[in-house]
Amino acid sequence: MTGDTKTFKFIGGKGTDGTDQTQAGPTGPNGGQGTPGGTGKDKNGNPTCKPAPGPGDPGIDGGLGLDGGDAGPGLESAPATLDLGRVTGAVIIETGGGNGGNGGAGGKGGHGGDGGPPGSKLSGCTGASNGAAGKGGKGGNGGKGGNGGNAGTIEITAALQIGASISFTNNHGTVGEGGKPGPAGDPGKGTGGGGTKGPGEVGHVGDKNGLPGQVILNGQPIPPTGS
Repeated sequence: MTGDTKTFKFIGGKGTDGTDQTQAGPTGPNGGQGTPGGTGKDKNGNPTCKPAPGPGDPGIDGGLGLDGGDAGPGLESAPATLDLGRVTGAVIIETGGGNGGNGGAGGKGGHGGDGGPPGSKLSGCTGASNGAAGKGGKGGNGGKGGNGGNAGTIEITAALQIGASISFTNNHGTVGEGGKPGPAGDPGKGTGGGGTKGPGEVGHVGDKNGLPGQVILNGQPIPPTGS
């Protein structure tokens, strides 16, 4: 092989990213109606308004958002054999496993339930309030990142001439990032209450980077020039 510089790359592909969760958590049920007010009247036919109607029941909090999907590991670079023949220039070998995929985003928390309506009352009596609003559900957690892929071994047969060189850069596959947290759900409607349970958590990164590879020239390992 002749020429000034020739580069050979043996790099594994990136892992599959986790699936983003697009479905929200379950919606909280609405509150029930408050207890009805009294229907009695005095001797003049006016409503006694006793007992007073009760407020509506509070809405139920929204459910937890679903977690994002976990990512796949980086792909390993396949081992290879190169017969370069007579080498008069510079040869660079780049090895490396693929990077892990990134975790998927968590889903949105569920919508809070609405507060229930007040109890019924006779005309002329003071009404009660609607029930308190349910909180928006907590967002789902991001998915876990994938592990880095391992680099393979490259075996080279070559006859290096004066001034020729063979070097290699050794890159391991790195772990993937954790997925984004899902946002909190929307609160329900009502008198008081509401708010949210907050977003989810960022997903965990992958557990480990991939292992470095090796280049063997004419039966002897070549030390890497990078990592």
